[in-house]
Amino acid sequence: MRYDDRLLTLLSQPLPDNSARAALWAQLVDLAAQPGPSADAEGRAGLLDAIDELQPFVPVEKRAQVSRAVARKATGAAAVEALGRDSVSVAAPVLAVAHLPEADWLAIIPALPIASRALLRERRDLPASAMQMLSGFGSSDFALPGLAGEAEPLLAGTTPIGEMVARIEAFQRQRASTPLPLIADLPVPSDHAEGFRFETDRDGMICWVDGVERGAMIGLSLSELAIPGMFGVDGHAAGAFRQRAGFVDARLVVGGQGKAAGNWLIRGEPRFNADDGRFLGYRGIGRRPLSAEHLNTPPQGGTGLGNSGDSMRQLAHELRTPLNAIAGFAQMIDQQYLGPAGHAYRERARAILVDTAQLSHMIESADISSQLDAGKISRDFLASTDLASVMERIAQEFEPLTERQGVNLRIFLNPGLPRVSVAAENCHRMLARLIACLLDYAVADEVITARAAHGPLGIAFSIDRPALLKGISDAALFERGAVQEVRAVRQSGLGLAFSLRLVERLAAATGARLTGSPAQLTLILPPTQDSARQVEGG
Repeated sequence: MRYDDRLLTLLSQPLPDNSARAALWAQLVDLAAQPGPSADAEGRAGLLDAIDELQPFVPVEKRAQVSRAVARKATGAAAVEALGRDSVSVAAPVLAVAHLPEADWLAIIPALPIASRALLRERRDLPASAMQMLSGFGSSDFALPGLAGEAEPLLAGTTPIGEMVARIEAFQRQRASTPLPLIADLPVPSDHAEGFRFETDRDGMICWVDGVERGAMIGLSLSELAIPGMFGVDGHAAGAFRQRAGFVDARLVVGGQGKAAGNWLIRGEPRFNADDGRFLGYRGIGRRPLSAEHLNTPPQGGTGLGNSGDSMRQLAHELRTPLNAIAGFAQMIDQQYLGPAGHAYRERARAILVDTAQLSHMIESADISSQLDAGKISRDFLASTDLASVMERIAQEFEPLTERQGVNLRIFLNPGLPRVSVAAENCHRMLARLIACLLDYAVADEVITARAAHGPLGIAFSIDRPALLKGISDAALFERGAVQEVRAVRQSGLGLAFSLRLVERLAAATGARLTGSPAQLTLILPPTQDSARQVEGG
C-alpha cells in the first residue's frame, strides 16, 4: 500500500512571491487532472481549496493557458471542477472537451457558475442525467434579477407562460421606476435612430442591454480582440479592459441579420466596488458611427485632426487598433497557439511584444496628456481607493518586466494605511508611470525600494532613485534635455522629463503632489475625509 503525498509535498513549498504562487497553482491544477487525490473526497476538497486560494495571484491569461494545456489530455474531475468555476475564458477549453463518468458530472454541475453551465448546455455528448440536471437549473440561471417574490399576485389558473409575462412586466416597471445610473457625460445620442446602453460582468461579457435586441448582444465580450473578419470588439476596447480603463469610440461588430447587426462605436467606464476597490465590470453606451467614422472611410477635407483633446483621443484609438492586433498575433506565435514555431521566430515575436508594449505606453501617455490639456481629468472628492489593492496590481504588472531586466523592485506598505481620495485608475496611472520611468535607469541587479507610509500631508509613496539619477537636481530631472550626461539603460516611454511632468500634472489635477529629494521621489496622496479624521484622532 502506497501513501500519495503529492499534495502535501506541493503545499509545503515556500511561496516568497507571486511567481511562486502562480507556479504552485499550475502544479496543483496539473495534479487535479491526474488520478490520485481527486479520487479521495477529503483530498479532493483540500486540493480545490488550495487552487481557489491561489487563483487571485495568477493572471487570467496564465490560467487560460494552463486550461488549454490541461484540455489536451484526459482531465480528472477535480481539474474540471476547479477550472470550470473560473472565468469563461479559463473554463471554456476544459468544459468543451472533458469526458467524465456520469457520477462526476452530477457532482460537479451544481458547483459551476451560470456561464459554465451555459457552456455545457451546448454539448450534445453529456450523459442524459447531466443534461436533465442542467435543464433543471434553467429556472434559476435565466431568472430576471431582483424579482424574487416581487411579481404581482396572479389570478387562479394562470399558465406558466402567463406567469412569465407578468414577471417580465413587473421587471420592466421596476426598471422604469429605478433607471440604471449611467455615465453622466455619455447620454444616448438623440441624433441617431439607433443606440443602446449596456453593462458587463467582471469578465467583460455583456450581461445587460437596453435599446436593441438582447439576443445579438448578450454574451459578447470586451476582453478579447476579435479575429479579423469576425465579430467582436477592436483592440481599443480589449486593451482598455486589461488595464481596467475607460474607453471612447471603440469599434464593435455585431453579427446576424437583425437591427443590432453591423458596426457600432461604444463607450464604457469601469465600475469598482466602493469598499474594497474590486473591479465589477463596465457600464456604457453604443451608437452607430457617422459616415466619416466608418472603417476605411477617411474624413473629408484633410486629416480631421485638430489640436483638441478629442482629436488626440481619436488618433490614439486609431493607433491602438493595429498595435493590439500586432501584439495579439505575436503572442500567438510566442505561445505556439497556431502550432510549433522555431526558436528564432519565437524570439522575434517576444521582441515585437516588447516593442508594442513600449508604443502602447507612449500612446497612452500622449492620450492622458491631451485629457489633462482639455481639463477632462480632475479631482473626485468622493473617490475612495485602497492603495494596497492598487499596489498589488502594479506589482503583478511589473513582475515580468523586472525579471527580464534583472532589476529588484521591492514595495513595502505600512499596515493600516487609510484610503486615498484619488480615483483608482488615476492612482494607478501616477504610481505606474513614476515607477516605470525610474526603472528605465536601473541597471541589472540594482535594488529599487518603494514604500507607502503615513506622512504629515497625506499618504507618502516614496521610491528610490536609481544610482544613475542620484544627486541630480529636481530641476534637471524635469527639464527636457537637461540630463544629457546620463543615458537610460532602456527607453520604454517618451523620456524621463515628459514622464515626470505627466505624473506631476496628474498629481496636481487629482489633489496629489510630487516632490523630490537627492535620493528619492515622493508622491503625496490625499487621504479621504473619514481617513484623515481617523489619523488626526490617533
